[in-house]
Amino acid sequence: MNPAKVNFSADEMELARNSHWLLTKNTIIDKVYSLFGEYSAYLQDKLLDTSLETGSPKISRGEKYKGLPYVMLDYPRLFSHNEVCAIRTMFWWGKYLSVTLHLKGAAVTRCRERIADRYTLLAASPFFVARDEDEWNHDLQTEQFIPVSNLHQAGFSELLKQSKVIRISLRMGLDRMNEGVLAVSHTFDLMLKILGVEKTATDQLPSR
Repeated sequence: MNPAKVNFSADEMELARNSHWLLTKNTIIDKVYSLFGEYSAYLQDKLLDTSLETGSPKISRGEKYKGLPYVMLDYPRLFSHNEVCAIRTMFWWGKYLSVTLHLKGAAVTRCRERIADRYTLLAASPFFVARDEDEWNHDLQTEQFIPVSNLHQAGFSELLKQSKVIRISLRMGLDRMNEGVLAVSHTFDLMLKILGVEKTATDQLPSR
């Protein structure tokens, strides 16, 4: 008889025998799903009676974004071949919580100047701007994402001017999820103002 070609390490066997950690993981994902429901309700209230094309909130989950589980909320969400106008909130297991404003096509033309006008605010907080490369890369720790604070205002404006796709992102520690909507409300409000929705509070720095 041939020996087994697949061998499990001691750590792997210990995890395989332990159901508790997997059940806990499932509970965490369910709670994140519920939290994102609260986030979508907050955004729906802000977008009520506005002219912005929003679609309906979509919460999705998966197991293997770069090998790790995730939950995503897209709202507002307009995704077409020629235009993208969306705010994507992402829980990434073991990494962080992120909020990204994703613009493409006509949405870039509408919003580019509003983003440039908020350079000082974006640079004062841990916001990132993505180079116009892979628009579906959500890993803010790759070189595609540049801290806005690393750019001079002129350089930031020039990057926006040259970009066919604009993504502005903020990441925060996973512990912030215990703050509920408060953890993301200022960021949501700022992004909605960039989209031309004025039913928000005065621009404020997102808390770290």
